[in-house]
Amino acid sequence: MEKEPIAVQGIKITGLRRYPQSLVQQELKKVHQAQTFGALLEEIDAATQNLNQTDLFDDVKTSIGGADAQGVHVTIHLSEKKPYKLKVGATTSGAADEVRYEAAGTLRGFLRMGELATATVTKSPKHGLELAFGLRRPVATPLAVLGLAESIVSVDVEVGGREAPWAPATSSTPGRRVDGRAV
Repeated sequence: MEKEPIAVQGIKITGLRRYPQSLVQQELKKVHQAQTFGALLEEIDAATQNLNQTDLFDDVKTSIGGADAQGVHVTIHLSEKKPYKLKVGATTSGAADEVRYEAAGTLRGFLRMGELATATVTKSPKHGLELAFGLRRPVATPLAVLGLAESIVSVDVEVGGREAPWAPATSSTPGRRVDGRAV
């Protein structure tokens, strides 16, 4: 069944409210081009994983249906994360005088382009008060437009001290990031 020829007739996106359709459609180009059932499943899996890595969605589900002589229809069901996230925490290395207090806030998609803006405040006896700001925006690469490379690369700009390791703007996306840092 994996090598069974198939044609994707159409792709429907549901649940998208705050972000542009182009952000999701960019990830679905290879899904639309799949020519076998196995390739379709692989491309759906890759697109789902890439959309999850944007940190914009709580859930990404896909269904395949409507198989007929013309092909199949793919539906992507998206559940967007809240447009904000606040976190407060404290960590210690074991010594009572080395407690770090951290507070971080994240705004998702406030410009409606799929970006994440993060601000982190850290207070510790060793480093004093540190402020860090980050902005991450998914963009299509020129090679992706031609279909020759991955479609979404996150461009990160961080300014200030060290961000909390659990802040979304610093979460690693192996092989899918271009980092610019000004410290």
